[in-house]
Amino acid sequence: MGEFILHSKREQMVPSIPTGKINDLGNRANSAVYNSFETVLRNLKSLPSTISYVGNKISTIVYTTDTGTITETINYTTDVVTSITLSGGTQDGISLTKTFNYTGTNITSLSYS
Repeated sequence: MGEFILHSKREQMVPSIPTGKINDLGNRANSAVYNSFETVLRNLKSLPSTISYVGNKISTIVYTTDTGTITETINYTTDVVTSITLSGGTQDGISLTKTFNYTGTNITSLSYS
């Protein structure tokens, strides 16, 4: 098992997502789903947070809200981010997982569930 380190600064959270040509994200995997997940994730960045690492990889970020906490879990296959999941005090009716699909090192599609 890797080392477990806690930090409280959001700026240090930069998961390594390979850059590459992203195919057909114009439809944003059904725009309403995209907007709700991405809007929540974007709004979380302004909240106090605690970042947990396993080795040199960020594993979770716990955000403190007025009513509790929301956890962002980053999942990897080897060193590649495969999904991001939100859990805890999220609003009803939004997708809670963003999955990255790859061809080689290029992200080819995103899905929300």
